[in-house]
Amino acid sequence: MAHDDETEAFGNFLDVFPEQATLLVDTYDVRRAIDKIIALGRKPASVRLDSGDVLADSLWTRKRLDDVGWKDVQIFVSGDLDENRIETLLHSGAPVDAFGVGTALSMSADAPYVGVIDKLVEVELDHRVRGTAKFSEDKKTFPGRKQVFRFADAGESYSGDIIGLEDEAFPSARTAAPFP
Repeated sequence: MAHDDETEAFGNFLDVFPEQATLLVDTYDVRRAIDKIIALGRKPASVRLDSGDVLADSLWTRKRLDDVGWKDVQIFVSGDLDENRIETLLHSGAPVDAFGVGTALSMSADAPYVGVIDKLVEVELDHRVRGTAKFSEDKKTFPGRKQVFRFADAGESYSGDIIGLEDEAFPSARTAAPFP
């Protein structure tokens, strides 16, 4: 997301990790990303699916990679996985070589947790600041630096928050420092 072009991002990552690259392909569109990687002619070690319909995407990805002779490119899946979701994917025929399990591995099922993910929303390159966004169906983000506006009722009890852009204003809200 720090690059102006996804193909450029894939190429630069492959330059740094030519033999071990795992390329995240669901930032915008899985199928277009796989086709961009193939068009580069530079085979990664693996591709990673982290959102969306990972069953359908893994089946399509495996076929597409196999069709160009890249049968040894592994498919890695992550994103809110637990043993039940992994079992369902495997029983459904998902051609997945490896899984990344985070929250379910480190948190007890009986202890509530909040699924929070940091996303890049602004980048400065060559002294130029621009917003970035993610457009994949399940993880859309909005560009620009944010801040939290906290609201209280007449009795000074918390009543709600709004996340807005850094330069927005809500006169009746209390603000925290803008997110970096």
